[in-house]
Amino acid sequence: MLTDVSALHRHCLIDSSGYGDIKDRVSQYLWPHNMKMCNGGALHSQLYGVFFGNAALLDLHYGASVNIDAGDISDYYLIRVTLQGEGLLSLGKQTAKLHKGAVTVSSPSQRSVIQTDSDCRNLILRVERRALETRLQSLLGRSLKQPLLFDIQVPADHPGLGAVSATLTYI
Repeated sequence: MLTDVSALHRHCLIDSSGYGDIKDRVSQYLWPHNMKMCNGGALHSQLYGVFFGNAALLDLHYGASVNIDAGDISDYYLIRVTLQGEGLLSLGKQTAKLHKGAVTVSSPSQRSVIQTDSDCRNLILRVERRALETRLQSLLGRSLKQPLLFDIQVPADHPGLGAVSATLTYI
């Protein structure tokens, strides 16, 4: 899934080694969060992205092992494709391993914590919660009775993965 996202690199949002700058600007573009460095090492982060309608497509690489506590990302769904490296996503009581090709989803209403190694790089589709839930309600012809929650990890053989891949490639 998705081997070439170089077109996003024409849209650089962050290319920095400053801890405060990175934390503040990733918070601005993605979601406010707390970030801690792990195991020392040099931090050099890059964030590329485009914003369209109620969504954004972002390519994020911290360049160091970090722990990210994003709390409850209450306004967005984050569909994440790990392009390289490894990590661990904890969402509420669930966990999922991040590795090349893995697809994970962070749903609102649950605490999100991410640990990454220095090589971890993720392509993230950020979709506004209100827009997604409004569209779903329109398609269903009824109101949602509870928040929409996706499984944290999409199995590699899931039939819907082809549609996700095609959509991200198109974007």
